[in-house]
Amino acid sequence: MTQFAWLWIATLILKLLLSGILPLAPDEAYYWVWSHHFQLSYYDHPPFVAWLFAIAQPMESIFSIVRWPAVLLGHLAFWFWLPLFRNILSGRQLLVWAALWLTSPLTGPGSMVVTPDLPLLFFWPLALWALLRTLETRSIAWASLLGLALGLGFCSKYHMGLFGILAIAWLTWERKFSRDLVVPILACVVFFFIFSSPVWIWNAQNDFVSFKFQMNHGLGGESWKPFWTWSYVLGQILLLFPLVSWAAANGLRKEPLPLWLKVFAIGPLLFFFATSFKGKVEANWPIVAYPFVFAIASRQLARWQVWSTSAVWMGIFVILAADLSLGVLPETNNPLKTKEIREFSRLGEITRDSRPLYAHSYQMASKMSFDLKEPIYKLQGNGRRDFFDTLDASRPRDSLFYFLTYERHGLPHGYDGYQIVTRQSLGSGYELLEVRMEQ
Repeated sequence: MTQFAWLWIATLILKLLLSGILPLAPDEAYYWVWSHHFQLSYYDHPPFVAWLFAIAQPMESIFSIVRWPAVLLGHLAFWFWLPLFRNILSGRQLLVWAALWLTSPLTGPGSMVVTPDLPLLFFWPLALWALLRTLETRSIAWASLLGLALGLGFCSKYHMGLFGILAIAWLTWERKFSRDLVVPILACVVFFFIFSSPVWIWNAQNDFVSFKFQMNHGLGGESWKPFWTWSYVLGQILLLFPLVSWAAANGLRKEPLPLWLKVFAIGPLLFFFATSFKGKVEANWPIVAYPFVFAIASRQLARWQVWSTSAVWMGIFVILAADLSLGVLPETNNPLKTKEIREFSRLGEITRDSRPLYAHSYQMASKMSFDLKEPIYKLQGNGRRDFFDTLDASRPRDSLFYFLTYERHGLPHGYDGYQIVTRQSLGSGYELLEVRMEQ
């Protein structure tokens, strides 16, 4: 067994142990809630992440091992990334790439957090591998695999559409389109629509609301805010790590690299840089560029640079895991999401006797639902629209209900027939409202 296989097995065991112990984050719990309301697709995202949670439903009462199918799928992507770079990098450089991929916050420790990025990062390299093999062989079988990967990738996250844009740009620039590719391309298109059909069918049945939501989410800003752009640029440099960013920039200037590697490394970063002038870009959106950037950087990085980069990220992860599990950081002025995770768990425990209970946000409702193993719904109409607003159960039908919210917060619009009877402070800025229908 090669050193890569041993490295893969060792890190998989570590990931499964940690991901099975550390508590779920609110967004993860949100996708878990989806798996208990099974649909072809969902308002916020495509369905693949919910399908992964559905597989693990028989195990969901055992700590957090409901994560395991998604974590395993994400870790299996290693065996699709590695062949892409095997002819570009030496043995030592492949180990450098592996070290960066396994320790970088989004592709390493972050791959223990179940989000739509995990299946996306599985199907993205599979699609590129199948595309390269299709160009070599003109095979309908490889083209069909490409269509399958693109379709299931689209069921993972709509960002898979960017793969098609980048691939067409690369193939056009290098004039790789030819007549003998017509049939393979048709096979690819057919398989793409077959395997992405759940998303298309659901959207067709729901006025394409999911597509509209995602477009507005990324491009819905009415006027440009400089913070969107400079925070995006700074955030990507920090997440890639300054040493890695510098090495990748040098590699792009100095190294003889295949054009497809440059396109798939730079393309997503430039695409979301452009969209930062139309809306706020989340830090993880260009994640598909990271493995390619790591490959370019690995040709330039010295050993001490690799070790220092990995050590920094591992140190940060240890601190976050310790705070998440034990609360080692101060509670006051703690900006980390770990505090929110602990707070929602605490709120779930102290509101057990208040039913029916509705929560302020989808994060709060989902986290409490997972911890308590009972459905807690977000109060319909509160905050931005999300999946809970599509559920009839999110709208109270009783003459009395409880609303877990923030201090000095009232009922949303549409509850004119109700009045707040009492407000109970729960600490840390939260209140429990007792709400009754007016007589």
